[in-house]
Amino acid sequence: MRKIRVLFISHSDPGKGGAPKSLIELIINLRNNFNVEPIVCVHSEDAVYKFCKKNEIECYVTKHSDIWTGGVKKISSWINIPKFRKKLFKNDKRAYELLSQKIDLSSIDIIHSNVSVVNLGMYIHKKTGIPHIMHLREDADVLNQMVYTINPIKNMNKYVTRFIAISNFVKIKWKKRGLSGDKI
Repeated sequence: MRKIRVLFISHSDPGKGGAPKSLIELIINLRNNFNVEPIVCVHSEDAVYKFCKKNEIECYVTKHSDIWTGGVKKISSWINIPKFRKKLFKNDKRAYELLSQKIDLSSIDIIHSNVSVVNLGMYIHKKTGIPHIMHLREDADVLNQMVYTINPIKNMNKYVTRFIAISNFVKIKWKKRGLSGDKI
């Protein structure tokens, strides 16, 4: 039986958050128990990258961008938003081109974005039509910090096939913000 090829997309993380740890557990479980061949896309050589290398899992550093600020505290952040939006698009386009050169994207069965603050999975889905699953690990209030993209809810509804909410609370909060409830 052919393995299901899943492209996992992680965000930039200095190793302090729980999302990378959850991603590692998910990859191990799916690889060992459900005939899944993981291919991992990371922003940098972080904990997820090191885990993949240690466990001989195909992994690529693409330096794609997050679509949130992590907390806007400085006025300079607001002044630079147009510049960062342009950078986000360029980084996602470059990451997509890099992945296209390294792997046959038509062989990917599913794209899995590990968090809602990355755009790359939506970009790849838009270009290829590959089904895209996004984990909703963050409270929907993270939208207040998604200033680097325009209409994040509209884009999520359009370019994500299914959402996985980590709790009913998270699901309700995202639905209240306009995320399609039938996809969660």
